[in-house]
Amino acid sequence: MTPLLKELLEVAARGPAALETALDADASRLTPQLGEEARQRFRQAIDAKDVGAALAAVIVASRIFHRLGDRPNELRNQLDFWQLQFMRAGRVEEYARVREASRHLAELADKIPAPELAFEAAVLAADSAYFAGEAVGGPDSVAWLITALDDLVVACGRVSGVEKDGGVFLKFVSLLASTVDKAMGRVLLDEDREKVDALLRKIAAVVDDIIPPDFRWPSDPTKTSAVAAALTRLADGYGR
Repeated sequence: MTPLLKELLEVAARGPAALETALDADASRLTPQLGEEARQRFRQAIDAKDVGAALAAVIVASRIFHRLGDRPNELRNQLDFWQLQFMRAGRVEEYARVREASRHLAELADKIPAPELAFEAAVLAADSAYFAGEAVGGPDSVAWLITALDDLVVACGRVSGVEKDGGVFLKFVSLLASTVDKAMGRVLLDEDREKVDALLRKIAAVVDDIIPPDFRWPSDPTKTSAVAAALTRLADGYGR
């Protein structure tokens, strides 16, 4: 690790203001290579399950790329920051914060445009809504279930051009299957049922064009069967 990156990582622990002051002082030494070095440090920390170090590295990387005017890499690191926050979340308020940030990042990615980044952010927003419902439990979870379905409709609209064998797409398929299965099986008040059914019809209308008919979960036939069963129920109940 270069001395400059080590210094910036240490300063980042003191807060955003301290980091910005350090970046101002070292503005002439900020390079794409330094940003990639911070990114590599982030990956190493993830492999070591050191969330604190990973957060510091991804914050530094994001701010370096921001200073360099590299918007795609800036947003890439911001999204990874919120992925880490999702991993640490446990309360509904924490999931809600991740969802709002992810939705905003998806909109920013659309403007670049960076479609794969926008899709990943949209999936994270839906995942956050799903787990917010799990965290709050009881009747209040219904609103989060509706929100998760709504976010999945948005994610469905961003699938075009995304690799169908990548990790983000697999996460999307798993989340979609789990969410629609929960929505179809839950007993709801009439007003909520109408909202849920409308969203399920929107998803059913496009899901055949999004998920390949021969979709297989890598090395997991049980998961493949569970996904297929949920999508079959969706098509039978809400398809054309």
